[in-house]
Amino acid sequence: MSRRPMIGVYLAGLLPLLGGCGPKFGALLYHMGVARTEKVKASFELSRESLLILVDDDQELVQWAPATDLLTNEVARNLQENKAAGYIFTSEEIDRVRNADDQFQQRSISEVGQQFGSDQILWVQLIDYQASREFEDASRVARITVRVKVFDPQAEVKAEMRLWPESMEGELVTIEKNAADIQKLNTEEDIARLLITELARTVAELFYEHTTEGLTP
Repeated sequence: MSRRPMIGVYLAGLLPLLGGCGPKFGALLYHMGVARTEKVKASFELSRESLLILVDDDQELVQWAPATDLLTNEVARNLQENKAAGYIFTSEEIDRVRNADDQFQQRSISEVGQQFGSDQILWVQLIDYQASREFEDASRVARITVRVKVFDPQAEVKAEMRLWPESMEGELVTIEKNAADIQKLNTEEDIARLLITELARTVAELFYEHTTEGLTP
């Protein structure tokens, strides 16, 4: 009998004991060699020219002041560590310009690009956010969703500004955590940090090849 059928028989016996395919079960499968890794290509490749990451929380969904800077810096860090971008403006540089310009939020993409002299703008707009330690709904306690687009602020024609994606809606990215994920966290700020850190990595992964882990079919 081959190894795969034997594993199937063994797993069939384990399922009632483990109560489904939770994180521990997934880890067990990984160590048994049943899990596999899969390469995921970049959805879009950024150029090596300067990049400005703009995090837009125009609805003021996140009531934790460091949130936008943290998201900016974590996306930048992940891109740089994976050699997926050239120079990236820091959150300090962005805050300096934003604080000196009381019309900054009303500026167009091209105007903001001119202010920084940036060649590309990675625009991340927060459109949904929930960070609660209330466990009434154990399946969906904490969530963050953003819309992602890449612009060329130097484009001469407005219609040519959006480099990616083709959809006007942009690329939607959501991170969700249930009660088990956050039960050891003490504050909503801790939850925000967890959501934003994972979100930043997921957003950055849109722009470089990476691997994911899953179960073999």
